[in-house]
Amino acid sequence: MQKEVIMKRFIDCLKGMDRTKDTYTNFSNFIELTYCAYAKPTATLERGEDLEKRYMAIVGQYDKLIIRTDMMELAKLTVEGVMAGGNFLGDAFQQLELQNKDAGQFFTPFALSRLSAELVFTGYEHIIEEKGFVTLSEPTCGGGSMILACADILQEKGFKLHHNLWVEAIDLADLPFKMCFIQLCMRGIPAQVFRGNTITLETFEAASTWAVNAFLLKNGNPFPARSTAERSEPEIIPAAVKKTAGQLTLF
Repeated sequence: MQKEVIMKRFIDCLKGMDRTKDTYTNFSNFIELTYCAYAKPTATLERGEDLEKRYMAIVGQYDKLIIRTDMMELAKLTVEGVMAGGNFLGDAFQQLELQNKDAGQFFTPFALSRLSAELVFTGYEHIIEEKGFVTLSEPTCGGGSMILACADILQEKGFKLHHNLWVEAIDLADLPFKMCFIQLCMRGIPAQVFRGNTITLETFEAASTWAVNAFLLKNGNPFPARSTAERSEPEIIPAAVKKTAGQLTLF
């Protein structure tokens, strides 16, 4: 299915569901549901319980039929859209005109992200040959557009994202943080995504994508010498060797 068709179906589905709520609320609730479902498998038991409570709080706001049909359809279209390339959720946010223009909020057009990535994301082949992987830090990640552009470049060169790329992404705003996490998870990119302040190094929430497990089992900790005095981060341990919260049923 063409990306334009997927996007149209996504927007039509979102605008047509539960008209007692505005489009921004429905979009935010969909993102929260998906985030909780995708974040739980790599979460600790305590955090997993919190994610499940958040998930069920959103479910309780809708008729069961909407959860089983509209929300499920949005999830399927998101997977298709993300796998088709680009910044699907960021583009959807823009096309739905949900951005806060007064606050200067917008998501970078993917074409610009791709151009920027081609200009600055260089030298990675030598690094991967030497270390087995390249690391990427994005201090203002938004929906993950720049990261996705770099991932596209690596894949086009024949590299495996789950083995050859490690990402740390940060955004202060809650919604972009979750959008970025969801898209990196769907793309199979090993990443730790933080909702935090890049300047003050405060962290308010963090989640690891599923692909982190594959990366760590092959390469180990990408930053073994990192000082414990730096940003407070969750311990990097593969879910395969620790007790985790398990999987939430997606809708």
